[in-house]
Amino acid sequence: MPVTVTTEAGPEDHRDQRIAELEAENERLRKIRDALIVRVESGSAHKPEPYAAFEHSVVLAEQVRERTEALNQTMDELKHSNKALNRAREEAETTRQRLADAIESIADGFVLFDHQHRLIQCNSRFRSYWADARLDVPPPGTSIADLKGHGDQFRWWSKSM
Repeated sequence: MPVTVTTEAGPEDHRDQRIAELEAENERLRKIRDALIVRVESGSAHKPEPYAAFEHSVVLAEQVRERTEALNQTMDELKHSNKALNRAREEAETTRQRLADAIESIADGFVLFDHQHRLIQCNSRFRSYWADARLDVPPPGTSIADLKGHGDQFRWWSKSM
């Protein structure tokens, strides 16, 4: 008969192998545990606790109230400024119209120049002198020098009549 050799591991070998597997799994679980602990500890620093969230909302509400109050005050000031600006515009327009009426009431030709010696305004008699001479009426902004140049043509026309 043939002899068969069976090498059966003894219960000790099987136990040692099982202990090695359990130690490896235990080490893997420790790494997972440590990673989870780090994640939980670092995550809690970023998440406010309920009371801290309440305090933060109170601070934000106060800031919103203060800014709303400042905005309302600014809006009131803006309304007052707009009213004052409208009054000033109306007064300036009234003054301009009175000046135009006063210049127009002068019996002779009249011209108003600015500080740079440029034509600002003239009355209808001044414009009629130019129209009678068949010359273009000088527009606002025309300098005195340009008027004098046109005036030479005006003198020529008036002498020829």
